[in-house]
Amino acid sequence: MVDAGKFLKRISPEEVNLGDTVEVLNEGYAEEATFATSQRRQRLILPVRFKGVEREIALGSSSIRRIVKAYGFETSSWVGRKLRVAEKREAAIEGRKVVYLVWEPAEKAGSPETVNCPNCGRTVTVGAKFCPYCGFKLGG
Repeated sequence: MVDAGKFLKRISPEEVNLGDTVEVLNEGYAEEATFATSQRRQRLILPVRFKGVEREIALGSSSIRRIVKAYGFETSSWVGRKLRVAEKREAAIEGRKVVYLVWEPAEKAGSPETVNCPNCGRTVTVGAKFCPYCGFKLGG
């Protein structure tokens, strides 16, 4: 039996903006996603609080690498921490365009203050003159 309510709890890319934050509520669980091409991918599902409501986010490898770098491998150490939407990326999966979210730690101990590039949405250091990813001229 599949609990359709779980899918309603997931935060979709359409619901969030770059920089929106969530609070991790517990250590989560692994989920295997299988596509029609029989390609399988592991995702980490984290229960979070978003705008005062308990929801879930699905983390792919890009998000997991960023979070592990800041908080460590044990997801139990992520509980109570805040994550923010760093990027919205597009990919072609099975011939259709899919938008997915890349999450990163909202608080980065010891790192310079960052903002998102208004052109590509990636994280750049405050005061940078150009985005190192897309070359967009910034105010700094």
